[in-house]
Amino acid sequence: MKAPAEYPKRGEHRHNLPIGSFYLDQTSFDAFECDILQIARLFFKAFDRPESFTWINAFYFAELKFHAPYGATIANAVLMSINAMRIVRGSGFNYLESNCQTCIKYITAEERYFIGTLHNIRLKRRSAVKMNAMLLCQGSVDIGFTEAMGRLAVISGDYEVNILEGFRSE
Repeated sequence: MKAPAEYPKRGEHRHNLPIGSFYLDQTSFDAFECDILQIARLFFKAFDRPESFTWINAFYFAELKFHAPYGATIANAVLMSINAMRIVRGSGFNYLESNCQTCIKYITAEERYFIGTLHNIRLKRRSAVKMNAMLLCQGSVDIGFTEAMGRLAVISGDYEVNILEGFRSE
């Protein structure tokens, strides 16, 4: 994982958006997928800057958003997807800060491919899944990554069903 190109020295933060970034609200990602992006960004920062311990914040954010038992399970599935991507991806990864009010309005190309894979799995668009995974994994064999994202999609489906049932029973 790496921060955007020309990233400032550790501890500093500037708004130099990587090439290919655009507004998050111009995507077709739903609220669940945007929350997954925020969790992923915390993990990206944890890999880029281990001393930040932001992996703790990723699990905490997931628990706040998705409640037990889903929060930690979803965060773990995001982490497994990131690790599967890291195994096959040859170069760095541009991501934006999850706690910056300016940065959270944007999405990098790499983040878009990551969340786009999940988005298209949930919509059962196989060719779009393959395209996003291939772009993210830079043409490498992406089966481990797509399987990990598939597990995240299964968990998300289970979460959404249980949330709907909770509303119906109230």
